[in-house]
Amino acid sequence: MTNEQQRPARLRLARQQSRPNRVRPRVRDAPPEPEPDPEPTAGPEVSRARRALRHARSAKWGHIVTVGGTALAAFAAIGGLWAQTVATYWSQQTAKDQLEQSQEDSKRELRAQASRVSSITYLAVVPDPDNHFYRARQGQVGLTECAALARTLREITAEDEERAERRAIVAVVDLPSQAYGRIEEMAGLHQAIASAVDAAEAARIAGHPLITLVVGQALSGGFLAHGLQASQILALNDPGVEIHAMHRKAAAQITLRTVDQLDELAMTIPPLSYDVRDWATLGFCDGLLSVENADTPTRSDVRTVAQAIGDAITRARSGPTDLSNRLESTQAKKVRKASRTVRDTLARQWNEQ
Repeated sequence: MTNEQQRPARLRLARQQSRPNRVRPRVRDAPPEPEPDPEPTAGPEVSRARRALRHARSAKWGHIVTVGGTALAAFAAIGGLWAQTVATYWSQQTAKDQLEQSQEDSKRELRAQASRVSSITYLAVVPDPDNHFYRARQGQVGLTECAALARTLREITAEDEERAERRAIVAVVDLPSQAYGRIEEMAGLHQAIASAVDAAEAARIAGHPLITLVVGQALSGGFLAHGLQASQILALNDPGVEIHAMHRKAAAQITLRTVDQLDELAMTIPPLSYDVRDWATLGFCDGLLSVENADTPTRSDVRTVAQAIGDAITRARSGPTDLSNRLESTQAKKVRKASRTVRDTLARQWNEQ
């Protein structure tokens, strides 16, 4: 056996024999890993929290930040919508409360006006197509109208004789004139008008507040019989309202002028004007009422007129029972200087005799 054939046998023997200087390699075991603490017995809440923690550890932080920002934005949007909803609700509630308060104030005002109106008697001359006197069928003041006014005023004065406070009387005026006719003149229309005037004067002197509200025409003897004797005269500020001693055509014939010439003179002479605003400067007017629609009054117009009538009644109760206020008003002292001078001269001459 050659050396090369014996060599493997020697190597095997050498591995099997133990020698003192030979150190066999040993593979050391790795140190044991510390055992984790025993997990406490957890309920469903702890289990959900643990799963969420494990999920967070395994998730990507960029995704977490994105999701968190989106959630915060959603919560902010929800909070903004909620705040807007609350603000809108309170705004609607406030508007509703204000509307209810306004309606209650309006009802209270109407009740107050109704309480004042309940002690007022309204008188008006209206058209009567069946009037026996045909000259008085379009609202003119004729024989029967004057008799009715006088009788009514006398009855009111007698009925309130024992009352602590006499009722107010309001004359609503829309009169084209007195009844022009041969029959009326023969029957004594002038005496009939005088009876109505005397009854109104007697009621005012007795303490009845007499108020006139001119809503249309107040011309000639018609206004003299019904309305001119009032303590307070109110008129609507409307182009359809005219207050004058006579019609335009009649005035033009008497003065020997044309209607256009009279209108031109009225621009510088207020008593010749048919504009109610010029008439209001003569000292007769105690209130020029602006309304939206004189022909079809609105609720606001009704409240305006009712308030003005109530104020006029208050002034009439505290003022003189004669008509001296028409010459003592600020406008009368400015415009009616000649009338005041004539009256003062007559009074002085009368007292000297």
